[in-house]
Amino acid sequence: MSPIKEIRENTGMSRAEFSRVYNIPIRTLEDWEAGRRKCPEYVVSLLRRVTNEDAENTKAFKLYSNNELMKELGTCYRELLNVMNRNQFNGREPHNPYPNADIFPTKYFTMILPQAMRVGIPDVLNERIAVLMSFVDPDDWADSMSRPCPAEARMFFDIGMML
Repeated sequence: MSPIKEIRENTGMSRAEFSRVYNIPIRTLEDWEAGRRKCPEYVVSLLRRVTNEDAENTKAFKLYSNNELMKELGTCYRELLNVMNRNQFNGREPHNPYPNADIFPTKYFTMILPQAMRVGIPDVLNERIAVLMSFVDPDDWADSMSRPCPAEARMFFDIGMML
């Protein structure tokens, strides 16, 4: 078995997904796996290292791997935006000062929470945030603030933002 195929199979990804995630043309990946072309050793080493790091990050960040928590985080984030913009937008979409919030959701949630608290968070939302936070390990939250959210988890955060 080719080392590239072994690396890809260890990730549990299809060829198409592996190609998209690691930005490798699918034909190149197919040729490497079939042995029609030889993958340079430095690429094998880099892919081994990056896939191992990605696997460790996925294990480490339970928040990012829980789709329901990510949806709830997105919904709470949107509600905090609504609180901050309560009287300014009269039914229009609230202003989001952090358009890349889905890439670093915990970081930007942490940044807007104190601002919304100053305005006044409704009890229902406050309880909802408390429930959300009861499912998240504080160390996991702190670590996730400095790491980009995986694309799959971003999708659930965005769904929550739309609810």
